Amino acid sequence: MRPSLVLLIASLSLLAPNVGRAQSPADTATIVRGAVVSREAGAALSHAVIAIPALGVERFTDDRGIFTLTGVAAGRQRLVVRHLGYASADTTITVIAGQPVQVRVALTRLAVRLAAVRVTPDKPCLTPGAPTRARDPVSWAVFEQLRENANRMRLLRDSYPYQMLMERTLGSGSSGSRKVEGVDSVIFRSTADWHYRPGHVVANEMRQGLHAEWVLHVPALTDFADSSFEALHCFEYAGVETVGDQRLVRIDFKTYAKHMAPDVDGSVYLDTASFQLRRAQLRLTKPPAAMRGLRGVTVTSVYREIGSDIVVLDHVWGVNYTKVGLFGRGTGEATEDQRLLSVTFLGDAPPGVLLPDRQSKVPSSIHNPREIHR
Repeated sequence: MRPSLVLLIASLSLLAPNVGRAQSPADTATIVRGAVVSREAGAALSHAVIAIPALGVERFTDDRGIFTLTGVAAGRQRLVVRHLGYASADTTITVIAGQPVQVRVALTRLAVRLAAVRVTPDKPCLTPGAPTRARDPVSWAVFEQLRENANRMRLLRDSYPYQMLMERTLGSGSSGSRKVEGVDSVIFRSTADWHYRPGHVVANEMRQGLHAEWVLHVPALTDFADSSFEALHCFEYAGVETVGDQRLVRIDFKTYAKHMAPDVDGSVYLDTASFQLRRAQLRLTKPPAAMRGLRGVTVTSVYREIGSDIVVLDHVWGVNYTKVGLFGRGTGEATEDQRLLSVTFLGDAPPGVLLPDRQSKVPSSIHNPREIHR
């Protein structure tokens, strides 16, 4: 067995209550309509998140910042409104049965003072957990925006299930001499049920019912904001960096130093203006002892917008670094490159979403895609 890990994109676990609930006829008489705008400019905020936590209701506004909630129970209801780059609004509305409610919510733009560079020693993670406002207000503010990115992606997959067709290219060699070993395509569904659990990032699994392979489950964005992931990692704002032509806020995370099972360290990058997710870089912390020829694994994920403030995974690049040569002193690479070809929503798409479709560029060597339900 060559010491390489098969790369699987983790689907996001659904972390919030169901979008709706069964209601009695008495509850269904009232409609709440509204608009979400920027307080500073008065401009509509598309795809803001509207929630009534007590009723398990959570929705996106449309691409004009408009929302409609039906069947809202009479009484005083807590209404929460969130959007990337803005302070959330938490208010109470009074709902009277049979009388429509009109709401206008103005959100205030966040003002976070970001240092261009933050130099810190490469210290181990000894006190894992999310940043706190009292100890590190900048790390806390940026991490809250990471959480909001995770909530938005979870809501997208909950309310608008979809599948992604990815072109996958496998290669080997080294950075100076790499050859393509195969090209195929895979389908990842947003309704898959794998989610992060400590000690289960790497597993030896039966693939296609034929043979066992070592598999690296790549934690997805919502896993970064999941309580079990937070409890095992330290998070810190690491400054502003230029990546390509983008200025990005970097958040570093590191596994608890005393955790002995394989896990991931890495960085997440957000847009400096909108705090929209742009990319993530991960590295395996402890290769399995059974894979003696494996030095390490890195995974880079890049995201793209398909609508205002709506992103999906666009490109995943994984590299297995292996021991080669006399006494394993050299380093070889086994690569896996996955690129988005198309997104298909299994029902309605969110308003204002433009679907990417690169299938016309798919090489003729690609055979029928195989579905992955992890």
